[in-house]
Amino acid sequence: MKRSRTLIILTALFLTMAAALAVQNRQPTPAPVPNVTLSIVRVFPDLRVIDIISIRLLDPVTGSNFTIVRDGLGNWVSADGRALEDNAGTTIARTIALLPSTRTVRVPDDSDLAPFGFAPNGLLFVQVLLANGTGHTVAIGTVTPTMEGHYALVDDQEEMHVLLTEAVAYLIAVLRDPPLA
Repeated sequence: MKRSRTLIILTALFLTMAAALAVQNRQPTPAPVPNVTLSIVRVFPDLRVIDIISIRLLDPVTGSNFTIVRDGLGNWVSADGRALEDNAGTTIARTIALLPSTRTVRVPDDSDLAPFGFAPNGLLFVQVLLANGTGHTVAIGTVTPTMEGHYALVDDQEEMHVLLTEAVAYLIAVLRDPPLA
């Protein structure tokens, strides 16, 4: 009888420890991941790559710039006539033609643009000349607090755009290390 009582106690102790171990090792149910969908629109919805004849990227702080133009045959070259790496000019022009904006932000009534990275100038200026003689200017400021993109002033529009960071990072990389052949 003493043996069976010891066996019952040991079995109960074993079952208690097994249950505690199972509870401790149980994987928590993962929280559902929110489905976040960014609504992306083009800053220049009607702009086509073929319409662009010149692009200038300018760092307003250092004054460094990189300009590309179409030559007489329609090929992209640097402003001083040097060849570009394969498809570099088209890729730069396509980035600008498709320039992605996730949203717009109202310019403050006091016109204080310092919180948006314009104190007094932005991070990057993009100037585009079109075949019809018109053009576009984009002044790019700082990254948004949520890191979704960069603030940007576009032409004379009353609202700022939030441009996708990847597009801005690409243009900055081109300015810092021009894709010359």
